[in-house]
Amino acid sequence: MARSKIYLGSTNIGSFFEGASNVKMFLGENKVYPLDESFKYKFTLTDSTIVTGECDATSAVTRNETSAYRSKLVAAEIGNCTTSIGERALYNCSSLTSIVIPNSVTSIGKSAFDYCRSLTSCTIGTGLTTIGETAFSLCSNITSIDIPNSVTSIGDGAFQYCSSLTSVNIPSGVTSIGKNTFSSCKVLASIDIPNNVTSIGERAFYNCSGLTSVNIPSGVTSIGNSAFWGCSGLTSIDIPSGVTSIGSGVFGLCRSLSAITIPSGVTSIGSQTFQSCSSLTSIDIPSDVTSIGNYAFADCSGLTSITVNAVTPPTLDYVSALENTNNCPIYVPSASVNAYKTATNWSTYASRIQAIP
Repeated sequence: MARSKIYLGSTNIGSFFEGASNVKMFLGENKVYPLDESFKYKFTLTDSTIVTGECDATSAVTRNETSAYRSKLVAAEIGNCTTSIGERALYNCSSLTSIVIPNSVTSIGKSAFDYCRSLTSCTIGTGLTTIGETAFSLCSNITSIDIPNSVTSIGDGAFQYCSSLTSVNIPSGVTSIGKNTFSSCKVLASIDIPNNVTSIGERAFYNCSGLTSVNIPSGVTSIGNSAFWGCSGLTSIDIPSGVTSIGSGVFGLCRSLSAITIPSGVTSIGSQTFQSCSSLTSIDIPSDVTSIGNYAFADCSGLTSITVNAVTPPTLDYVSALENTNNCPIYVPSASVNAYKTATNWSTYASRIQAIP
């Protein structure tokens, strides 16, 4: 059976399968239709049409003209005169299995390859600097992505729901990991975050249940809500000393997490931060912490001790912050035992509160 293939070559491939674009060549099944380089054309794309033109040729390709073709496309090679791939350019090409992006391309727009669920091979040229939001979202069959070192920006949700992705490299020029960037990449086993990264966004690695190791560099100062929620294979993690606030649900449902060090500069622990980390055996809360959120350590059923080093009892938002923690002792500074036993919500755990040995 013949396989459909498409070649694109323009200064900007913009919303190619969703609206207007500049087109160099379409390759369908068997026929070739050469066009004069100055010819301005419109056409109806069919399974047996090839349309060629120069890089500066202009064609208005409407959504209706391409809707029937989109599901038949299996391979795409971007022409080397192309400098950018626009928003939703190849969105929902459900049969697309491979894509070659040349060195001339510097940016990939929002949702450019979103929902290309048959995509297994993606070659990215060395000129790329920007990967837009949800660019490869829901590419559920791709197993690896080699991001060139030229890339400095990766948009929110760029690789979310790439459920077969086992490996990906983050270039050294990237300074932040955005929201949902690798959310639900369930077989991603490890990730090395480069030293220039200073922030990890909300749900960046949410539900990456196959993740067993992650290196958070020392320059990171901010970890967003639920950044590692549901990373049930993660066994240990070092939080950099520059982090002062741990957001809500950051390590919730990390059921294999057996060791965690909370740095001394942290002043607040959000709600559900370590909820259901059932393999944790001990928690040491530094003296600078002034507030602990709802369900922060709830259901950490393997705990044998909780140590709180603050002289003044931190604000405990709700009693539930420490519920179902194996009835383990709660150690506090000796001079503060009575203060903890009578403090709001801490008083519920008075029988467990005792001086640090």
